[in-house]
Amino acid sequence: CPQVSFEFLTAALLSSEWRRDLRNLNPFLVDKQMDTLVDILLGVLMRTSRIGQASRCLRLGTKLKKQSVEVSKLEAKECLADPNYGRGLTLTAELLAQELSAKRHYIRKEPLPQGGGNGLKYDPRFLVAEFVYHLLLRESQVTLVESMVETVQRGGSVCNQMIMGAGKTTVVGPMLSLML
Repeated sequence: CPQVSFEFLTAALLSSEWRRDLRNLNPFLVDKQMDTLVDILLGVLMRTSRIGQASRCLRLGTKLKKQSVEVSKLEAKECLADPNYGRGLTLTAELLAQELSAKRHYIRKEPLPQGGGNGLKYDPRFLVAEFVYHLLLRESQVTLVESMVETVQRGGSVCNQMIMGAGKTTVVGPMLSLML
């Protein structure tokens, strides 16, 4: 009897034929059951990603506290003589603020049919990437990937330059490989 793993279900989110893939394993699944299964899986991925974000915030908060204690032990003339004391503290505080305020840039509000208010629309491949890589995608990364995919799908070609540390190797390249 074939067993369905969490990895299989997560990978199924990447497939445009995910319903067929699940039916191959269990032909008795109906659409409503599959939709419920996918909703639960997406919820797990979203929560897991946010737990990772909370963990990063805790690490940065702990680092900031440690740096604050170290700086507080110094005399004012030592801090003024070496500006690096304040820079490390400021950098850690800025990183913590960015992490605390990070959001998912690929989730957008979209009107529901027949004036039923707004719903949320997103490509689950972005969520799987966040889960696999233990990160939250930056707005610039999402925008670039969406733009490049759209250009290629229209039959165009595209080239983009990115600065070091912008996620070319870790994010953009793998996402484009997945989506094209």
